[in-house]
Amino acid sequence: MILSALCIGLMSAAHAQDDAMEPLEVRIDDTPIVLKIPRDARGAAEWTFAPVTEPGVEMSLYRYAPPAVSVGFGWWELFQPDISAITVEQAQAFLAARLDRAPETFSGVTLSTQADHPVLGDVLFVDFLATLEPTAAPEVDAPVVEGGDLEEEAMPEEAVAAPQPIILKQRAALYPAEGGIGYVVAAAALPFDEEARAAALALEPDAEGGVADVAAAMETVLGMATMEREVTAEEDLPVGRYEADCGYALEIPQGWRALTDKEMNFFAPERVSDGPYEGRRAARIFVDPATLSPVHGFTCQVYATSGRPIEVLDPGKSSVHGDNFRTHVRASLKGKSFKLTSGGVEETVRISVPMLIEPIFIDDDEMGELSMVSLPNRDGYAWTVSGKRGEDEEAEDVTVAAFYTAWDNLGLNCIAVAGEGEGALLETFQQSMTTFEVLDSDAHPMVLSFMSRYRRWWPYQHPALQLYWLVIPLFLLALVPMFRDWFESRS
Repeated sequence: MILSALCIGLMSAAHAQDDAMEPLEVRIDDTPIVLKIPRDARGAAEWTFAPVTEPGVEMSLYRYAPPAVSVGFGWWELFQPDISAITVEQAQAFLAARLDRAPETFSGVTLSTQADHPVLGDVLFVDFLATLEPTAAPEVDAPVVEGGDLEEEAMPEEAVAAPQPIILKQRAALYPAEGGIGYVVAAAALPFDEEARAAALALEPDAEGGVADVAAAMETVLGMATMEREVTAEEDLPVGRYEADCGYALEIPQGWRALTDKEMNFFAPERVSDGPYEGRRAARIFVDPATLSPVHGFTCQVYATSGRPIEVLDPGKSSVHGDNFRTHVRASLKGKSFKLTSGGVEETVRISVPMLIEPIFIDDDEMGELSMVSLPNRDGYAWTVSGKRGEDEEAEDVTVAAFYTAWDNLGLNCIAVAGEGEGALLETFQQSMTTFEVLDSDAHPMVLSFMSRYRRWWPYQHPALQLYWLVIPLFLLALVPMFRDWFESRS
């Protein structure tokens, strides 16, 4: 809890003695904020900082003068969202996760935005009440009294007061910064008595007996702050046509964007290990920036082989190739390795699941809907199948949409995973996959074995109608002269 953690944060006396008139500079680990806390002639500061913080808060300031209030700072380095498009539900879920609280402990959540805040730039303010259950007092064993008889007198139930929940009036400020989201959280406790609590909420801020104005307290603290990271400019965010370093391109859906290289360094820093694109980035995540969770977009990721990647053949002509692809996707979604045989050589290929993306499990008997995709100079697979996010009994049912093709020694997977009510994600994904192309496709063909080329070319699938049956009579005819010469030599 912020308040309990902050109460032990006392400013060091050494700071009060050195440079008493100079502000106390405090750098907050992992956040883009630097604070300069003013001090009086004696070196005392109105705000003190806490060396022990709650989950998700790097550091907090506490003002002891009544009404008491705390202001904490946090940083979530994942990706830079579009703050103006965040919903109440998204903001509530984000803060609950960062502060390690259940979403149901939040109430009365309201949002407001401010452009060009003097310190934070574009910012989303979230005002809410947080209800925290008090920690139960430890049980104490009754003392043992030797000798004599004690007559116990029952304590009336009304005399045992149940611990009251702690209700905080809070304001959070969410702001984008390069490669992440910063947040500032101000909190003030309401009185325990329900009537006093209602009166405190109705009183003017900082009125006698009232509750602190958390908005004013936050602005006071931000007046001491300086930002050290700038927001990534819109023109530097990958939108529209995206060309990957490893040789493919697609059109990013309207309103979506690809994660930047800096953002991808957190999620999936892996590089192509072999071939003409060796050393190039292997994965890219595409997201709707109107969310605080980039794992609900779709991912395109390549893997390198020493020979041929998985081949694409019409399942009607070769069910084995279709089954190979399904097995390959199942392993990839779990971050497992799979064995690939090419030209008589077997190798083990492993595809890493990007950070924070939960493994998806697809039962072996789930065949889904597998279809062919026609691309310039090659074919691809599209597979839609049901799966689960997690392995326990409460695992979420999801729908997986997978796209695959190959060039040179690379195989590529593009995958979207949609939960209940996320059908729009699948539509967006499929729309984007129709724009997929391999750059300079003539110079980077899909490598197929001789038998795979034959199966694509020969129109018949029945074993009795295969071209190789013509070779047998010709072979037998070639043996006739040999047997004749042998027989004549014996006579």
